[in-house]
Amino acid sequence: MPKLPLAGRTAKPLLILATVALGLSLYLHIAIAQNEANQDWGKVDQGAYMYFAKEAYETNFAFSGNRNRMPLFPWIQALLYSPEMSDEAFFEQGKRVNVLMSLACLAVLGAAFFLKFSQGYALYSISVIAFLLFAIKAPWFQAEILFYTLFAFAFMLSIESIRSPRWYKSVGLGLLFALAHFTKASATPGIALYACSFAVPLLATIRNRLNRQRMVEIVSQALLPLLVFSVGLFPYFNESKERYGHYLYNVNSTFYVWYDSWGEAKFGTKAAGDREGWPDMPAEEIPSLTKYLKEHSIADIVKRFVQGAIRIHNNACSGSGQFGLCIHAGIGVMILIVSLSLRMTGARGTLTKEDIQSGLFASLFILGYILLYVWYAAIASGPRFILTLLIPLFWSVGLALPAIPKVYLPGLNIGILDAVFSVMLVILLSQVYELATVRASLLVGGF
Repeated sequence: MPKLPLAGRTAKPLLILATVALGLSLYLHIAIAQNEANQDWGKVDQGAYMYFAKEAYETNFAFSGNRNRMPLFPWIQALLYSPEMSDEAFFEQGKRVNVLMSLACLAVLGAAFFLKFSQGYALYSISVIAFLLFAIKAPWFQAEILFYTLFAFAFMLSIESIRSPRWYKSVGLGLLFALAHFTKASATPGIALYACSFAVPLLATIRNRLNRQRMVEIVSQALLPLLVFSVGLFPYFNESKERYGHYLYNVNSTFYVWYDSWGEAKFGTKAAGDREGWPDMPAEEIPSLTKYLKEHSIADIVKRFVQGAIRIHNNACSGSGQFGLCIHAGIGVMILIVSLSLRMTGARGTLTKEDIQSGLFASLFILGYILLYVWYAAIASGPRFILTLLIPLFWSVGLALPAIPKVYLPGLNIGILDAVFSVMLVILLSQVYELATVRASLLVGGF
């Protein structure tokens, strides 16, 4: 076969390089504009993370927090802290560090998407994540970008481990969930759902009277990540037990989640010293699931879910907090529903056991976290929690796309999905243009 001319062989790499350079320049332009809008470290936990990082530095990393925020992000910032720095200098440096961290996270996420999916879908997904999420949140002294990335990789590896189990995947999964939890204390439901998903093959094994070795393999695959997760975080959990009386103590999940508002939490266990030790207040006044169920009706619970959903929608999809992500997320959800319907009806082939288990896990994972974030919306404002699910959603959509048949528009040689993503790409380009020219300097992107 004759070789292509030199110009032909170099054109594609040069085009890729030019695209990456253009994307990087645009990303940094948006981040710089957003940085100008973020000049107050008192906003959205930034000052608290700065205090955490300085305490960690001054105690040679013995300080692990007051069980409200987790240590990994402030410890990373503490590595670059110097006592000679003013608060202003540390704040600016921390934002720059987070921008660089966001680029590293995008690089590994991009590699994962391009290796797994088509170039077109990978480019679209990473562009949405980069410009509509990361670029806005990068110049903030916050843990969100690091958590989003670790949490997303834990989700990805969970599905991969279910579909193609290997012991090293289970170990890696436990480590990823541990790192995600060490960044923000929100990973325990995810790893618990992973373990519970193995009830499906375990029950099938018992019902079909398969050999004991197969049962041991299933149980091991379910429990090994939990073991690695627990061992990796044992020093932190043990310190929590010694100081607060509970291994999994965290003021948000232990107390605040059972209040009806932040005001109640602020004048409740927080005022009673829940960040220094077990709150100093009568036992019957300490919030818990049991206490909440005794004091609230089913109507109260339904009302809280409804109001939480409305609040998250308003924060994420309208007003000054709008990130332009709702359209993309909505289309993704529609694709998932169509794909699931086709697979369940058998229209796209027979489902394997791994298909059922991984699909069940992904569905429960996303729906479960949506319910948790909707419930917690009564306590915490802004869409930064629900945005945790954006990358897992895009990954799930990529896995679901092959199940959707190639259907063409009447009279045109264009597939419906191709047309949909072409429209979404146009919408994305218009959103990025608006961000780059106007909105990046106005948004409060740290939420």
